[in-house]
Amino acid sequence: MNTSAEINLYIQKLKQHHIKKTLPRLEVLTILHEAKCAISAGDIEQTSSFSGHNISLNAVYNVLQTLQVCEIVYRHKTNNKSLYSLIPL
Repeated sequence: MNTSAEINLYIQKLKQHHIKKTLPRLEVLTILHEAKCAISAGDIEQTSSFSGHNISLNAVYNVLQTLQVCEIVYRHKTNNKSLYSLIPL
C-alpha cells in the first residue's frame, strides 16, 4: 500500500470520530508514517519546521492527544520521555 493510501485510511478513522482533517493533523500523521521508529513530540516539531510547516510544540501535543483518543497513535512511555508511533491498521 502506498503512503497516501495509508494516510487516507487514518483520515477515514478521524472522520469516524467526527474529527476534522487539518494541516497540523495531516503533518503529524505524515511524519509519524515516515518515521522508522517511535519518535518524540519534539522530533515531530523539528521535522515539521524542516518541511516548512512550523507546527508549534503545543499544537503537536494537542494533535497527538487527539490521535491517541482516536486510537491512531500509541504513546510509548520510557523513563522520563514519551515516544509516539502509529498504530498499524
